[in-house]
Amino acid sequence: MEFKIRYSNTLVMNIFAIIVAIFFAIMNFISPIAKHGLSHYLYIGWLLIAIARFLIYRKYIYFGVKNKAVLTVDEICIYDMIKNTKYYWSDIKEVYEKNAYLYITLYNPVEYLNNFHSPIKKYFAKRRINSKKRTPYYINIDVVNVNPNVLLELLDDYSIEAAQ
Repeated sequence: MEFKIRYSNTLVMNIFAIIVAIFFAIMNFISPIAKHGLSHYLYIGWLLIAIARFLIYRKYIYFGVKNKAVLTVDEICIYDMIKNTKYYWSDIKEVYEKNAYLYITLYNPVEYLNNFHSPIKKYFAKRRINSKKRTPYYINIDVVNVNPNVLLELLDDYSIEAAQ
C-alpha cells in the first residue's frame, strides 16, 4: 500500500520560510538603505537560511510536486522513499509511533548503517546503536497522508503476515 505526501502545517511553514528568506535576501541585496557597511552583506545570511532549509526539505518538495508516494508498506518490507531505505519484516523487531515519527527497532541495526549516506549521520547512528537509548531508524509520518493509528494497524497486519 502506497501513501503520498501530506501537506502538514510544519511542511507548509518550512516551505514558506524558504520563500521568505529568499525574499528578504533579494530585498536586502537591492535595497539602497543596505548599501553601506556590514548591512550590505545581510543577504548572505538570508541566502544561507534559505539554502539550509531547502536542503532539508528538498525531497519533500520534490515528492509533493511530482505527486509520488513517500511510503510503501507491503508484506515484504516498509519502504521509506524519502530516505530510499527498505526495512524488511524479517529484520524488524518492533515498530512504534511517537511524536509523529515511526520508530523501527531492528534485530541487527548495524546492517542498515550503509543506508546513511552522510558520514555525520552514520556516526551519530552508530552512537545511538551503541548506547541503546533510541533507534536511529525512523520515518517522519507527519508528512505521510495517513492516520497514524490506521498505519500502525496496517503495519501490525503485515508483520503478522510476514511472520507466517
